[in-house]
This record gives sequence, structure tokens and C-alpha cells, in this order.
Amino acid sequence: MYARQAGERIPNRPFFFANANVEYTVPALGGQLHFFSDTRYVGSYFLGWESQGTRNSKQVIPEQFTVNTGITYEREVGKIRWVVTIEMFNVADARVYDFF
Repeated sequence: MYARQAGERIPNRPFFFANANVEYTVPALGGQLHFFSDTRYVGSYFLGWESQGTRNSKQVIPEQFTVNTGITYEREVGKIRWVVTIEMFNVADARVYDFF
């Protein structure tokens, strides 16, 4: 069925991506404060099969780079553990194409 596309990358699926995460924790207000940030990179990729159509006519999902950041406060009171998080996604307001 897909013999013509043998050996090609699957359409509409990124083939190169990377993630990184950084976290720093400090004691604060009787609990712990966690500062965190993560990044996500997705390389450009074709929306359809590589072999179909001319290179200039193919729809391409451009490369993407996003940064998310946040703070979590964590504290135990008796037997109850309280956790509150505030997080901001896509801080740089980059165009993102592969999230629905």
C-alpha cells in the first residue's frame, strides 16, 4: 500500500526534537519554593510525503522553539501536603504549529 513511500519519513510527524528542563529549589515560608523552566525545540518537517510534489509546492511545518516557566510552593501542614503551582507557557509568544 505504501511501497512508493518506503524509506521516507512519516508525514506530519517531527523527526528531530529536543527538550531541556532546569529546576532550582529553596526553603521558603515553612516549605519549599521550586523555580523551573523548560524549553522545547521541534525541527521543520513536511506535512505530506517527501516524494510527492515538487519541493517548492510542499507544505512545511516550520521549526519551533518554546520556553515555559513557573513556580511551585510546597508545604506540609500536619498530614496534609499543599502544593500550588503557577506556570506560564510559551513565554516568548513563539508561533507553535504542532500543539492542538
